[in-house]
Amino acid sequence: MKHPLSLVGLALVVGAALLTAGCGGGGGLPGSVGPEAHAAWVAPAAVAPWHIVSPFTDGYAMGLTPDGKTAVCSNIFQLSVYNLSTGICERILTGHTGQVNAITITPDGTKIVSGAADNTVKVWDLSTGALLHTLTGHTAPVYAVAVSPDGKTIVSGAGDNDVRTWALSTGTPLHTLTGHTSFVGAVTVTPNGSQIVSGSGDKTLKVWTLSSGALVRTLSGHTMAVYAVAVSPDGTEVVSGSQDTTVKIWTLSSGALVHTLTGHTNSVYNVAITPNGTQIISGSADNTLKLWTLSSGAFVRTMSGDTNAVNVVAAAPNNTQAISASYDGTVRTWNLSTGADVTTLHGHAGAAYGVAVTPDSTRVVSGSADKTVKIWEISSGALLHTLTGHKDFVNAVAVSPDSTKVVSGASDSTVKIWNLSTGALIRTLSGHTAGVYALAVTANSSTLVSGAEDDTIRTWNLSTGAPIKTINTGSPVWALAVSPDGTKIVAGMNDYSVRIYNLSTGALIKKLTGHSNHVYGVAVTPNGQQIVSGSADKTLKVWTLSTGALVRTLSGATGGISAVSITPDSTRAVSASADLTVRVWNLSTGADAETINVPEHPWTVAMLAGGSRVAVGGNAGFVGVVGF
Repeated sequence: MKHPLSLVGLALVVGAALLTAGCGGGGGLPGSVGPEAHAAWVAPAAVAPWHIVSPFTDGYAMGLTPDGKTAVCSNIFQLSVYNLSTGICERILTGHTGQVNAITITPDGTKIVSGAADNTVKVWDLSTGALLHTLTGHTAPVYAVAVSPDGKTIVSGAGDNDVRTWALSTGTPLHTLTGHTSFVGAVTVTPNGSQIVSGSGDKTLKVWTLSSGALVRTLSGHTMAVYAVAVSPDGTEVVSGSQDTTVKIWTLSSGALVHTLTGHTNSVYNVAITPNGTQIISGSADNTLKLWTLSSGAFVRTMSGDTNAVNVVAAAPNNTQAISASYDGTVRTWNLSTGADVTTLHGHAGAAYGVAVTPDSTRVVSGSADKTVKIWEISSGALLHTLTGHKDFVNAVAVSPDSTKVVSGASDSTVKIWNLSTGALIRTLSGHTAGVYALAVTANSSTLVSGAEDDTIRTWNLSTGAPIKTINTGSPVWALAVSPDGTKIVAGMNDYSVRIYNLSTGALIKKLTGHSNHVYGVAVTPNGQQIVSGSADKTLKVWTLSTGALVRTLSGATGGISAVSITPDSTRAVSASADLTVRVWNLSTGADAETINVPEHPWTVAMLAGGSRVAVGGNAGFVGVVGF
């Protein structure tokens, strides 16, 4: 069943998907809409740094170490380092302030080079994650990076139509190669280190001399943008992938076109050649990889399983496997002999609709449209448990204040209680007759409150699961909070109202009106004095809990509000909005104190201890922590 909030952000979410539909050549490229689309993904310089908790790849870029044991994947503004044998995300690298579009690993396997929409190239130490250099000079997003075989030179291509070379050890700029008339989306260096091959939105490939930057020749034949290039291990052939859906094989020395490979039904975003030089692997926006014979151009097989565009492919050193990253958030290992998906690594495979943080702020719990609940360690990003059992979207999660239990509510009409430390299912609570969208637990961890689309609020004994009371609301319930003293329930309603109920009797105390659309977020300040509500009408409202009086309306968001949370000192509220922002508000003045741009629709927020960070669950399935 579709999450009710999906209608709030539908236009923005679909728009974002269209704007970022095209990538390749080792990184995130503009699609048919052009490179200007990526401007929407560049974070302002003042943006608070993201820490993505879930081992999630956005599918934009990936680099594979020479030994084939480690993959480095783009993670919005960050890089995630995966151990491919264990599937564990071992390290998260932060520093870019725009979408990471391109990643490569140095031939000795010691350094990572990344290019991003913040117009920079960065060099990192793979073993420690330390940032070694930031290379500036490009005036538009960097879409492709490569390193020469001797590990001395970095090559980058960008939306400013230029190819640049840099000294890897110092970050010193060497040459600017001009000649392309559109974005440069792919670059590679020949195995002997003498030449650069670039692919561009101008439909051409160009061959350059690495040492001088001189143009050697231009290869023409594609009818649309060139997104990917690779050179055979013996240096005799070039392979390219294009928006025109074809893969082409060229003779490097003459520029002659040898073969055109057809079969993909959408843009080819990446190509790779096996180390033994016998096969080509191509990844496409048609959600498939294809395997071809390099010498003849013959089609071998199609590898299917991804549910979105395959943007990055790499051939493993053993010549028997390929690694791919997709927009569906997965990293997959494929057996080239059989086409089988050997390993799939991912975080959530659907939007993260609910997040909750443990009282000690060491773990975050997320619930998703993929029907699972996941428990993550915040500091390392390690996935501790995946809780399965729900049969539909998980819309809400909560952690008991005594840190012993996780509670989840889903569109399958059930509430489940889990052991936080082990992930074991304790019990399933049945009674609701429609999707459960809101949960809250009293401060003493004795009572669970659930709200559903069946126009009811139910209270339960958290220890035994016994039902206590059913409150008939006459309207679907989208959000819940409990007052710190455990005496009142605050509900955000489909009928645009905020309601206050007596928790023990179920009696309606007050109905607060003023919002002009559904109320999707409610929170009570820790001092127990105020309610903050967020609505699809794009506003937050502050109310006095004891009287129900409206204190002020907080305006500024340009999209519906999907969640709210309050700092421990009761002075600020944090909201998640369909305008792709997390906003921090001053409750005493109503001022929008800080706006944090995020790359995907944030569905939910939960405050960490200390009041300077929130956990955020996003549309693409990522779970992150952002400071303010």
